[in-house]
Amino acid sequence: MKKLTYSVLGQGIPLILLHGWGMGSPFLTPLAKALSEYYQVYLIDLPGYGNNFLSSCPDNLEELCEELLKIFPPEAIWVGWSMGGLIAQKVACRYPDRVLALIILNSSPAFMEKENWPGIKDKQSQMLFKHVHLNPKEALERFIFWQFSILPCTRHLYKEFKSHFPISQDALLKGLYWLKDTDLRLELQCVPCPTLMIFGKCDPLVPAEIKNLIKPHFQSSIMAESLDASHIPFLSHKAQCIHLIQGFLNVI
Repeated sequence: MKKLTYSVLGQGIPLILLHGWGMGSPFLTPLAKALSEYYQVYLIDLPGYGNNFLSSCPDNLEELCEELLKIFPPEAIWVGWSMGGLIAQKVACRYPDRVLALIILNSSPAFMEKENWPGIKDKQSQMLFKHVHLNPKEALERFIFWQFSILPCTRHLYKEFKSHFPISQDALLKGLYWLKDTDLRLELQCVPCPTLMIFGKCDPLVPAEIKNLIKPHFQSSIMAESLDASHIPFLSHKAQCIHLIQGFLNVI
């Protein structure tokens, strides 16, 4: 794999920020800049995205985690949004000594709907796979437009954040497989670090009711909060999102 590149903002305790499926690091730049006033923020495009478009995308999450751990500080706060949250949870499960604290934004240990567990329906997943296979650019633009159109307060941001950076079809498809096949609910019981999970009450991808189901899966201290947001609370409710993150990190 071509060596991954990343940006570093600010000084202090290392904080690693991971983006979600189909949405590269530009979506997290406003949050990264805000957090860089207090922490040393590492902002990266995952393999196949943006600045790392030419890096091949690993076949599985385990391999991706290993690649990320090679380039990031030995101990850090890990913050992941959506698919990035799944990756951060995987790192915390498999390499707990590398994670000082875990912050999960609009993510789940299991994205797919299961018995007694809300999530993405199999039919929705199959449809997205089909669209990405046929026309990845169009599928991505529709997905991003959908995310910004859910709440009136984010509709005006669509033109600013719609996809203008390269993403490989391979990275999109592998990401969908990770979201479809990964279930970390049992593994989370071994995570020792303090954890904050933030959900959006209007999120169509990660239902907020997961907040009430997630705590039994953690042995460590966990805070679970909900905002009146959709899937992008760090844009629609930026101040509230940062307040929750800061409040959590100040007491751990």
